[in-house]
Amino acid sequence: MKVEILSFSENHDIESFSNWIYGVDKFFDMVYVLMEKQVKFVAYMLKGGAVTWWDQLQIIRRHQGKALVMTWRRMKQLL
Repeated sequence: MKVEILSFSENHDIESFSNWIYGVDKFFDMVYVLMEKQVKFVAYMLKGGAVTWWDQLQIIRRHQGKALVMTWRRMKQLL
């Protein structure tokens, strides 16, 4: 069985985005990935404007003295 996460870019279609989030959740249900690696794994799958937004968010958090996003749960909330 082949299981993978598709990449995601700045798609403004809420249904496509929701399906992508669902797919990532299902991937983590089926494939063991350490919790501390999940955010990096998902961030790698972001493309285009989505990855630019994510990188900027992490930079801003660092400059504000906030902790970097370290869990998939928190990343989903921010996405």
